[in-house]
Amino acid sequence: SCAKGEAIAVMAITKAPAFRPIRATSTISFVRPVKDNNTNTYSVAWLDCLAQGESLGRSLIFLGNHASNPNFETRTRRGINVPVTTPSFLLNKYSMGLFNSSYFNLKKLLHKSDTVNYDSYFFPLDNIGNWNRLYGRDGFLQYQFVVPSETALESITEVLKKVSAAGKGSFLSVLKKFGKANKNWLSFPLEGYTLTLDFKREKSLFPLLDKLDEIVLKHSGRLYLAKDARMTESTFKQSYPNWEKFLELKKSIDPENIFGSLQSDRVGLTVENDRKENKGRKKA
Repeated sequence: SCAKGEAIAVMAITKAPAFRPIRATSTISFVRPVKDNNTNTYSVAWLDCLAQGESLGRSLIFLGNHASNPNFETRTRRGINVPVTTPSFLLNKYSMGLFNSSYFNLKKLLHKSDTVNYDSYFFPLDNIGNWNRLYGRDGFLQYQFVVPSETALESITEVLKKVSAAGKGSFLSVLKKFGKANKNWLSFPLEGYTLTLDFKREKSLFPLLDKLDEIVLKHSGRLYLAKDARMTESTFKQSYPNWEKFLELKKSIDPENIFGSLQSDRVGLTVENDRKENKGRKKA
């Protein structure tokens, strides 16, 4: 079930989802086809985070299921390589906007069936060797969050409006649907949608990320610890309600606070000075 004007192509993936891409022209037309096709095992989308107005949130959605044909052949991916680190000024809202618009509109031609391997489905950026060099010498920062299904449309729309208005988007923004959460204390997934955004690392980025944190928290979401580089203690403790249980267990296993990291210090799970003092006593 798709909105008028949306193009659908059916493709088969082997050893990973047999999927069909849907061309969604806005955030609303992303959520509807995913809900209407909720029997699919996987749903992944490329998203144009710089689009504005009626095109806000336009995306290419890939709904997937495991292919049934065990006898198949797929071509080895032959991607391009970025040989040198490019000047960071080349990656700006104009160049990214041009790429995003071209990529989205080229997919109008996607109507054929095909067979691809799992890595092409889950890791499309790996087609480009050393893609991180495109962000310049200062590199990039990846921001990934998850929000519950009930508030996904509202929260993701708010995030996209902020990102688009700031002109800080990227050429790779991935949206995925999660299944039910597990009971692990610091587990990231919950039943809903996760959006991953790559940003060029620059000073002007961090105030924007603080605003995105507020949106995520307002909608009962959380940030991905494994990709975090700047989450505050307050944000962490509000979004991971079982952090105290984890801390109790850590104290019972590591009473002298030997183990820790820059991240665990930053989010309030460990204290750097205590760790240094305990290590000093050990040496003495």
